[in-house]
Amino acid sequence: MTKNELHDFFVKKQKDADAAGKGVDWEARKAEWKQATEDFYKLVSGFISDLSHEGLVKVSYRPKQVVEQYLGTYEVREMVLLAGGEEVVFSPMGRNIVGAVGRIDLIGEMAEATFVLFPDQGWKVLMHPGRKSVPLTQENFAEVLRNVMRK
Repeated sequence: MTKNELHDFFVKKQKDADAAGKGVDWEARKAEWKQATEDFYKLVSGFISDLSHEGLVKVSYRPKQVVEQYLGTYEVREMVLLAGGEEVVFSPMGRNIVGAVGRIDLIGEMAEATFVLFPDQGWKVLMHPGRKSVPLTQENFAEVLRNVMRK
């Protein structure tokens, strides 16, 4: 590819990207995504509420900056669980996910897991092997924690 062809290629890519973003209320999408992360945290908090009340799990939050095309730079919260001296972090990765409405990664000491928000299906967790998605239930949540935390 010549230098001019490469230039033309990238100019077309930029025009295509600009056209794809027109007519979309990106601020509304960002607000919806931020609310979806908070709703996710409420769901997770419900799964562990008894454990929190017993003092077995401590929950805290910290800010995270995310940068996404069209949405720009924005701040969300990460949810941190502390249990038995071990920390796991629920970290929002972004709103603009192919085939989904958003993604939150769970980062543990032994592994990571992925939660995906699908339109009209709610939150699902990608389970190994094969990374099939299953609904986020208390049972699946417990299995994911066992997989990402030390034994």
